[in-house]
Amino acid sequence: MLEYVKVTNANQFNKNVKEKGIGYVEEVIRNLLIINDKNHLNDNEVLGFIRYDKFLREKLYKYLSVVEEHLRKKLYKNIEYTGNNLLMYKDDYRYKEFTIIKDSQYGYNFFKKSKLLFSAIVDLYKEFSESLLINEEYSIIDIKNVNNLRNIVMHHSLLVINQNEESPSKTSIVNRINRIEQYIVSVKKVLPKNYVKGLITDINKANLDKGIQGSKSTHIFIKHLEGGYNEI
Repeated sequence: MLEYVKVTNANQFNKNVKEKGIGYVEEVIRNLLIINDKNHLNDNEVLGFIRYDKFLREKLYKYLSVVEEHLRKKLYKNIEYTGNNLLMYKDDYRYKEFTIIKDSQYGYNFFKKSKLLFSAIVDLYKEFSESLLINEEYSIIDIKNVNNLRNIVMHHSLLVINQNEESPSKTSIVNRINRIEQYIVSVKKVLPKNYVKGLITDINKANLDKGIQGSKSTHIFIKHLEGGYNEI
C-alpha cells in the first residue's frame, strides 16, 4: 500500500511508518483510497488522518474518564450493596444484594467494596434503570454506546476507521463514521453539563489545519458539532 502514496517529506512519513507500524499505516491508506476512488494519495493526506484520529482518541479518553466517574458516583448515591464480596466483575454480585437508597443517603458499603469494571457498571445501570435513569436525558442505550466507544479508545485502536474490517467499502467506512458520531452524541448526553462545550470544542479542534504537524483529515472525519466555544 505504501506505493500508492506520493511522499514529499520522506523523513516524516517514514517516522510515522516506523512508530505506528506498517500494518497500521497501510490500513489508513487503504480506507482513504476507497473513500476517494483514488489511485494515489499524498503523504499529507495520510499523516493528517493519523494525527487527527490520535488527537480525537486522546481527547475522548479524558471525557470518557469523566463519564465513568460520573456514573460511578451516581451508583453510590442511589444504591447500597449488602454483601461482603469485593466487586469487580458481574459474577461478583447478585442483584438481590443491592437495595435502592432513599432520603439522600449514600451507599458506603458499595463504595468501599467497589472496584467495578465498566462492563459491570453498565450491567447495574441496565438492571436498575427504572430507578437510576428515570429523571435523566440519557438511556441505557447511551451508556452502552459509551462503553463501546470506551473499548475502542482504551484499546488504542483506530477510531474513525475500523481496522478490523476485512473488506472495507465506501458503505462500511461511512457506517463506521456514523456509528462513532452516534457514540459521541451519547457521550454528550451522559457527560456532566459543564463538560459538554469542552467536548464539542475538542472534537471540532481535531480537524484544524496546523501546517505540516497539523491534524487535518480531508476525507474521513467526524462532522462539525454545534454548541462549542466561540473560537471554533
